[in-house]
Order: sequence, then C-alpha cells, then structure tokens
Amino acid sequence: MIAHDGEGATKFLEVNIIGAASFADAKLAAMAIAKSPLVKTAFFGEDPNWGRIVCAAGYSGASMQADRVTLSIGGVKLVENGLNVGVPLEELTSIMAEHDISITVDLAAGKEKATVWTCDFSYEYVKINGEYHT
Repeated sequence: MIAHDGEGATKFLEVNIIGAASFADAKLAAMAIAKSPLVKTAFFGEDPNWGRIVCAAGYSGASMQADRVTLSIGGVKLVENGLNVGVPLEELTSIMAEHDISITVDLAAGKEKATVWTCDFSYEYVKINGEYHT
C-alpha cells in the first residue's frame, strides 16, 4: 500500500468516522481529514493538533454536532463534547511518535461510519514530488 510506505511516508494514518448521519457524510469527513495538508503535516511533525482534524471534518460538508464531537488519537480521547479533555502532552507525544496511528471522530449526528487510510506529508514526500517532471 502506498499509504504505508510510499513517497517518503513516515506515518500510516487510519481515519475512522463514526456517528455520521449517512455513509456519504462519514466518507466526506474521513476523506477531508485524510487529504488535509495541515493534518498530514501535523502528524509528520508529531504535533497533536486536534483542531486541524475537527476543522477538516467541519469543512467537509458532513453533518455534525460541533458541541458533541468526540475525537481520539491512538485510542486516547482528546476531545469530548467539542471540548479539549486535557490529556497530558507526554502521553500525546508518545502516541504521535508511533508509525501506525488511528484517528477516530464521532460526529454525533447518526449511526453510520467509514474508514479511510492515508499517510503524512514528510520532507521526503515534498522532495520526491518536487523533483520529477512529467
């Protein structure tokens, strides 16, 4: 799988959307998160910036209840009911250093779900994609 080891990837990300109003909404949110350059670079930099993830879900067009959203990274809940739960930075640092990381967002809008896979944007990714010509 290219997401796992291609084009300079250093992280393999599994994006799980649950609690969506429809499968289409779940896929919209998952794809927006998976394609977000800000999310991808945050994971490369090992920055647990949950705002980038929630923002991507929000601009996806998927129906969501912002004041009820829950977000977990690596099985650790960072956001509950739209608010930061205050996980110690040390705990997040070890999760963000892992190669395989799961992201789960509960949109709190229904019962549908979707999963997509992606990778981070590394310096090597930029180098590889910036140096070849078609």
